[in-house]
Amino acid sequence: MEKGYYHNRSEVEKEKRETLIPKGVDISDQNKLSAKNPSIGSHPEEMPFLSTSSIDNIDNPFNLSLNSLKGNKSTTDPFSTDSVHRVEKVPFSIYYSPKIVKFVGRLQGQFNLIENGDKILVGVSGGKDSYVLLHILNRLRSVAPINFQIVAVTIDGGTGIDYSPVAEHCYRFNIPYFLYSTPILEIIRQKGREKSSVCSFCARLRRGALYSKAQELGCNKVALGHHLDDAVETFFMGLFYNGIMRTLPPKYRAYNGLEVIRPLIKVRERWIEYMAQQNNFPIISAEKSCLALRELSQSDTSNPKTPYVREKIKKWLRELERENPKLFRRLEKGFGNIDCHTFFIPSN
Repeated sequence: MEKGYYHNRSEVEKEKRETLIPKGVDISDQNKLSAKNPSIGSHPEEMPFLSTSSIDNIDNPFNLSLNSLKGNKSTTDPFSTDSVHRVEKVPFSIYYSPKIVKFVGRLQGQFNLIENGDKILVGVSGGKDSYVLLHILNRLRSVAPINFQIVAVTIDGGTGIDYSPVAEHCYRFNIPYFLYSTPILEIIRQKGREKSSVCSFCARLRRGALYSKAQELGCNKVALGHHLDDAVETFFMGLFYNGIMRTLPPKYRAYNGLEVIRPLIKVRERWIEYMAQQNNFPIISAEKSCLALRELSQSDTSNPKTPYVREKIKKWLRELERENPKLFRRLEKGFGNIDCHTFFIPSN
């Protein structure tokens, strides 16, 4: 069993005093932080990229108006402190996987994903990946010496799924939440091409919806929950079925100027599964939320671009990993160590 950290209010207050207060910083500032986020903890071994700069300006402004659940265009700033919906505190603790914290910290050091003043939209589908991403970022808000803010957004594709457990979970942890209703399922039915990839079409539509909501809410970054297994699978799917070598970058700039970040991109899926199980997150299954699975029967395996291709790649990679346990770490290293001169690329 993986060792991890469970945090309650008393542990947070003690650890913050002992490990997070640089010399010259008034302890009263730290008390204010603990009062605003009493549920989120920290541990000195879980802070690989935190500096010892001043934490004077760390804050936790939220707009938790219940009207945000309706998915309508927001009329208030979600990061404003003018109208804050107070929720009753209940005793709870969150388990943080030390491996996940470690690898997210390393990635932050390499790519500087999060900067002071960022307003980050976190895509929350209700799956394990998005829950873990949300809590890792929320924890960083409490311990990092920079001031950044997050808002959780769920894209409802018109499936009729009940997302109230996701909303209740976010309110419980004082995270602003928006449910954005879209006609994505209807668009797929009307515009989808036969024998084409429903997955990529759906992903583009969802991404566009996230970008639109991010701009509406005044966010400058969008955080997605892709992990290392996703990146490796995407690489081989593109290579085997489209003849292209590409994967999922840790960050990139979208066409509209928003920066997209993937803090979990070097994290293994099994670590995410373990953290999600330990916290008993209210998971919405992929079978319910995946629009492609709704549109394609399981017997439709003649189309090489159905959602089942990814499962085939997963199975193949599991077999390879049994023979070579370091497979994914080697691939991760390879993604950052590419010798373009050895490929069939014409020179200009």
